[in-house]
Amino acid sequence: MYTAIVVVCAVLGQGHDGHCFELRDNWGPYDNMSICKKRTEEMRKESILIFKDYEFPYKPIAWRCDYNDSGAV
Repeated sequence: MYTAIVVVCAVLGQGHDGHCFELRDNWGPYDNMSICKKRTEEMRKESILIFKDYEFPYKPIAWRCDYNDSGAV
């Protein structure tokens, strides 16, 4: 089972450049990498909309699908 994760980082603001965190999907886990990758793309687009109006905007810079053979997240 795969868990979708998108990494977002601050792009502006003194002292905030490089501040990053992970957005972990709570809809999964997913049975295969293809479905997980599709979900990360949805999450990436959603994060752009959510963070665009923040004083210090964050942008998605990476994604990954973590594998866990037990199915637990």
